[in-house]
Amino acid sequence: MSKEAVQEEDEDLKDGKLLEQARELFERADLAGSFLLSKEHWLNYPEDLCAVKLICEIMRKNGKKELYKHLKVLSSSQEALLNNAQSLFETAYQFIDEREPELAVMLLGRCAQLEPEQTVIRYELGFALMQLRRFDEAIEEFEQLMHEADFDTRLNLTVCHSITRNLNRARELTRELEKMAGNQEEKKELALRNWVIKRLEKFDSKQNLDLRDWVYALYGSVLLCDTTPKDLSGKPRSEAADYPGVASTLLLLQGFIREMGLEFDIIEYYSPVSRPLAEALASVMELSAESYKGPERKERALLIMAWASDIIGPHKAFVTHSPRRTLFAYGLTTLAQLPVTPDIIGCLAGECSMPWSKQLEELDENERPDAKPHPMNQIQEQATNAILSKMSDLESSPEILKQVQDLQAYYSIRKAFLLLDNSSSFPERPEYTAEIPF
Repeated sequence: MSKEAVQEEDEDLKDGKLLEQARELFERADLAGSFLLSKEHWLNYPEDLCAVKLICEIMRKNGKKELYKHLKVLSSSQEALLNNAQSLFETAYQFIDEREPELAVMLLGRCAQLEPEQTVIRYELGFALMQLRRFDEAIEEFEQLMHEADFDTRLNLTVCHSITRNLNRARELTRELEKMAGNQEEKKELALRNWVIKRLEKFDSKQNLDLRDWVYALYGSVLLCDTTPKDLSGKPRSEAADYPGVASTLLLLQGFIREMGLEFDIIEYYSPVSRPLAEALASVMELSAESYKGPERKERALLIMAWASDIIGPHKAFVTHSPRRTLFAYGLTTLAQLPVTPDIIGCLAGECSMPWSKQLEELDENERPDAKPHPMNQIQEQATNAILSKMSDLESSPEILKQVQDLQAYYSIRKAFLLLDNSSSFPERPEYTAEIPF
């Protein structure tokens, strides 16, 4: 047997074990772990009916009724998996909605071979490729639709050409979009694209943009910690914050606020998890900290969120960019869209958790709310004191002082293009579409 054949056999055994392990996890009710392994196997073996059947069962157990319904058709036979264009498309569409673009691209690619004239397939394939940050490939798909392209197709092309820094083509597309924009939503999207192009024009002499550059260019937001959102394997990095990391981020925030001449009357917190962050920052800034009381607060407030996904529920209250309120999120996801982009962001990561998050999650739901002292208050107070202790240790750190100076130098010359303290130019905060090309 040749060396190549041995390698292929080893790979087959390895991938067969993946599916076997996925079944074992499924039997142990570890649906998330089972899905990850069966997904990897299916991507390696797109025609394997066994993988489709297992993922179908996982979705049934997860209550994903629509996805289960379409996967059930695909898993019914090899013929359906290979040639049922309608079910391939419907399944892919559901995977896009579930933020599983790799599977969507695989299915839509097959679908496009079966129905090459169907423009909706090309559109969804381009959109899924954008989710994977494969912007050059997405451009190829969208360009094939230009003979009958609608507003959304041109808008997506504008995004792709902006991110690949082909600004001449991006400007051409925005001129076309100006003639097509009919409603307020389309006009708002066009305005955002024009701002992106204006910001990117300032980087013409810079060959490679870093993470801070992209966050600024695409959203006008401040990024305090310019670290890569991916680990060495290329997967999104998890930001399991520790107390020194939290303390240094809050010191950067405090220093940046001071250097930019911003003043606040009060620090707000939005959730129990973000309360220690707000109370620690309020203590060092000699301000009071209170929970979010609604959009009509009269004081100049800095609202702190541990994780930007907190805004998903009541996001409409934060879309309006009031001069009375600034949004800060310690962490912002690199994986999913959010309805609102914060003015200031601590870091970007695949997922983020505070050192005290697990303790709060594990609280007994039946704990009497009038218990004295209440366990939630104890956990929050301990966390606040731990942050303050670390902030005291780090407040004279030369490294943090230098980072504050660098932040001030970077953003002070870009004030007119920032969301921060600029509600007249940006009366609404933009949607966060997670399109940073990292």
